[in-house]
Amino acid sequence: MARANLRTILRANRAEIVFVFMAFLLMVTTSSFFANHIVGRQVFSNVERSLVTADVSIASILDRVGFLLIDASFSLQEKLDEGASQEEVRSYIRGYSAWVSKYVSNLSGLATLLGYIRGELISGAGWAPPDGFRPQERPWYVAARENENEVVFTNPYTDPMSGKLVVSAARVLRGARGDDYGVVALDLGMSVIADYVKALRSGDGGYGILLDRDFNVIVHPDGSYFGKPLGARSLPAKLTDRSGKTVVIVYRQMENGWYIGIATPTRSYYGEIYFMILILSVLGLIFMVALSCLLIRLSMAKMRSDEESRSKSSFLARMSHEIRTPMNSILGMAELVMRQDVSSDVREYVSIIHRSGTALLSIINDILDFSKIESGQMKIESRKYQVSSLLNDLVGAIRMQVSEKRLDFFVHVDCDIPEELVGDDVKIREIALNLLSNAVKYTDEGAVSLEVRSKRTGDRTLELTLRVTDSGFGIKKEDMNRLFRDFSRLDDGYRTPAGGTGLGLVIAQNYCKLMGGDIAVSSEYGRGSTFTATLIQHFEEERNIASVEAPEQKKVLLYEKRPRYLRAILREMEELGLFPTCPSNVEEFVEKLMNGEYDCAFIASEHAVGCLDILKKMDLPTRAVVMAKWEEASLFRDVHSVILPVCSLTIANVVNDVTQESINVAGVPGSFFAPSARVLIVDDIMTNLRVAEELVSLFGVEVHTCSSGREALELVQTGHYDLVFMDHMMPGMDGVETTAAIRALGVRDERCLKVPIIALTANVVSSQKEMFLQNGMNDFLAKPIAMQKLVGILKKWIPKEKQLSVRTQGGGVRPHLESGPAVSRDILLDFCREARDMASGLGEAERMKDMEKCSILAHSLKGAAMSVGAMKAGELAAHLEKRAKNGDIAGTVASTDALLKELHPLIDEIEAALSDGSAAGTPEKSSGSKDLEPKDLKLEVLKEALVGMDIGTVNELLRSYATLPLPAKTENAVRDIEQHVLMFEYEKAIEKIDALLLPNP
Repeated sequence: MARANLRTILRANRAEIVFVFMAFLLMVTTSSFFANHIVGRQVFSNVERSLVTADVSIASILDRVGFLLIDASFSLQEKLDEGASQEEVRSYIRGYSAWVSKYVSNLSGLATLLGYIRGELISGAGWAPPDGFRPQERPWYVAARENENEVVFTNPYTDPMSGKLVVSAARVLRGARGDDYGVVALDLGMSVIADYVKALRSGDGGYGILLDRDFNVIVHPDGSYFGKPLGARSLPAKLTDRSGKTVVIVYRQMENGWYIGIATPTRSYYGEIYFMILILSVLGLIFMVALSCLLIRLSMAKMRSDEESRSKSSFLARMSHEIRTPMNSILGMAELVMRQDVSSDVREYVSIIHRSGTALLSIINDILDFSKIESGQMKIESRKYQVSSLLNDLVGAIRMQVSEKRLDFFVHVDCDIPEELVGDDVKIREIALNLLSNAVKYTDEGAVSLEVRSKRTGDRTLELTLRVTDSGFGIKKEDMNRLFRDFSRLDDGYRTPAGGTGLGLVIAQNYCKLMGGDIAVSSEYGRGSTFTATLIQHFEEERNIASVEAPEQKKVLLYEKRPRYLRAILREMEELGLFPTCPSNVEEFVEKLMNGEYDCAFIASEHAVGCLDILKKMDLPTRAVVMAKWEEASLFRDVHSVILPVCSLTIANVVNDVTQESINVAGVPGSFFAPSARVLIVDDIMTNLRVAEELVSLFGVEVHTCSSGREALELVQTGHYDLVFMDHMMPGMDGVETTAAIRALGVRDERCLKVPIIALTANVVSSQKEMFLQNGMNDFLAKPIAMQKLVGILKKWIPKEKQLSVRTQGGGVRPHLESGPAVSRDILLDFCREARDMASGLGEAERMKDMEKCSILAHSLKGAAMSVGAMKAGELAAHLEKRAKNGDIAGTVASTDALLKELHPLIDEIEAALSDGSAAGTPEKSSGSKDLEPKDLKLEVLKEALVGMDIGTVNELLRSYATLPLPAKTENAVRDIEQHVLMFEYEKAIEKIDALLLPNP
């Protein structure tokens, strides 16, 4: 098995191993070349230094001889010029020779002084030449005559007197009047030079040589080489001598024209080079083997890693499902409880549970996203998206956090960003929300701003920049390098503890890098921070996100006294080509407004309160727009208003008279209802079924449930459903298999092909949505179920003809009047009763200026209103609560009036709807001659359904009770049972049923 794996690995890495081997050969070859060059130059340089020394030494000997000759020749010239006799000349030459031999001891090789003067050969040693001897043919004479103006040295030759090898220095004798007296020479025995040359060494077995001007050997350890040419003049010269030894000769030319050289055995000369190449080859071989082993180990590790990655992906998919499934129950149940008629304390406790669960879910998502990034599964999904929609989502998502901390919020958007981009808007939204959330989290006062810019980087390509700036705590220099570390949070020394896993910035940075960008940060501790995210996006059309038609023709009026807001709005307007008129006070604003010469008039909410009646009554061509904070929006519902922050896109839409969907509008329960629609929910977890059923029931649809794929297969064939929610992971047939089986039934029943099937799953691992779509499903809904996503799914897939609009008043949504479950009738009755009492108490508290009581009543009314879907009344109550808590008497009075104006018509509407039996699709109670008793309610069936967890039957029976005439005591008991079931207190519900079943005493 191991051998098979090794063969597989070797085959898989064949190209890499060949590459390593070729790289090794190239390295050795290149290294050898450079080693030869470098080491060779070093060896040559060492030999050259020895030759320079030898050259200087030999030259000094010859120079000494030359100086002696010059001295003797000048003395002879003087004597000859003075008319000395031939005998006097002979006497001088013999005396000088004796003096040299006796006193010049450092030139032991000197022979004798001789000359050919006035036609006579004179030798300092008294030597008489034999008959026929011609001095004019001697080397010293010939050399002197050829170079009459200088001292010249002959090549070595054999002295006829001593029979030894000598070299002579010679010079022509000329008198002061130009008389030619002859030639004088001084002999030097070659033994002194030869001994010095032969002693030269460079490496073992080396020797010195001396060459004459014609490259003939003068000195060589082997005397047989004397007088013979060296043969090669290259430098260095490589020769093989008579003994068969190959030598390398390095030589240099001396001043007198000779050549001094050193012969080094080839092995010794190239020894260092060969050694260096050997070392490099061994190291290269070791490196090659080590690298090959490393490649094999890496390949094996990669195979293991791939296997582990597959296991990890499977684990992530399973854990995603297992972790998010209970979270679905927690968040779903919390949301359902908050919709019930419960006390304010319970509502607050449950809201804390819901917020904590949401935070925990965010942490889980961060960890799962980080795991996907680590395993390389995170992918960028490119698709077209509207930049304006992305910005609306971002501002809407962060606005509440900004409002709760009372921070100023500014948004600046480049007008020339293309309206439609191509990229992964989901991940861009996560990046921006992470940066914005951190900015709000670490800022207690001041402002947070979002700036969106773009820079063209190529054809149909741009760099999108998201810059988030805050005036918060800032970041210490020593903490800057911790920002993008895994699981790192900046808690120490900061006034606001950071929540989460510490992975948000890491994930955001990885998202940016996946999109060709990065995140940069600059900060000053105590002064705030700026985070800049850049990423590459594509676009297809040049249509800009915001522009004003003929801006030079538009006249705009702007009244805003807050400097920062004024600067921000002016900046946005000026980029659009608008240059507004800015009055200095409200009176001037109203005066200019009433002139009717402006196309649009923008006024800040803080200054609009005093002129609201004027704005409402004026019939002017000018569009008056109130710029309100998010929590103030309900106060200005009767006039045209925009929600801060005001950016170029908002201004352009207003000036162009384009109706823009409010930036925080999202689907909410009750935005439509579909009483004739039938929906099937399939899930093997009873709690999940209960949550999904209750959430979908809010839309008035008929909901059926089942807990297995096989049961779903049977129901689909007979149920005529408009929509099916299919859980992914179920025992037996899972969601994918069940969907495939349903689609297969389409051969006999076309409805099985057309019925929309929505994957309902907690598995959020990358590419799951594509997998669902490829296997016959139509869409994807993640658990825990987000209400906004659920609304989108229902609106998209329930037939349009079955969707009915809700009735609204003043923008307040009334879901419980049209789409709530049957039990909501009683909740609405309770709400009306309690709301009238609280409204009365609120009016009295307002008159008494009792801010604490106003705050308490507003808090209770806020929860009650929102629990029945009266969102507008709930928002007004929340606004009143804040004003009362802050002791703002004037604001409390205005807010109370606004709330009561909304509340009284709302109560009247609900009571009128309930009195004629039209509320929430609730069937009117059957009329009868007498009330029904507990025995007539099928309580045994209800009890059996609760024991068997048959939630569908339980809900069906409870709904039927709302249509029956019941005695007050029985009706109250039924309501208690409904509440126990809603809170999953099945044992208490069964106890209540048992109490009802007991015979009356």
